Amino acid sequence: MSKQKSNATSFKPGRKKTGGRRAGALNKNTVTVKDTIAMAAERIGGVDRLVTWINESPENERLFWTQMYLRQLSLQINTKVERTDRVV
Repeated sequence: MSKQKSNATSFKPGRKKTGGRRAGALNKNTVTVKDTIAMAAERIGGVDRLVTWINESPENERLFWTQMYLRQLSLQINTKVERTDRVV
C-alpha cells in the first residue's frame, strides 16, 4: 500500500481553518424557506389574522404562548460562545 503524499492543503494539527463558510453564515435554503413562509403568512392575513386566531379559543392562546412565542425567544438570545480546552 502506498503512502499518501502531503501537499500544502493537507491537514496538519493546529492549522487554522481555511475556506468554507464563515461561522454563523446562514444556509441559503434555510433563508429561502423562511422568506417563503413569511410571505405566505402575510398573504393569509399577517399579524391581524394571527391575533384573531389567538383570540378564537383558549387552546389557540396556549399554543401561541407555549409553542410559537417561546421559539422566537430562543432565537432572540444573543450570545458569544468561546471554546477553551481548559477544564474548570
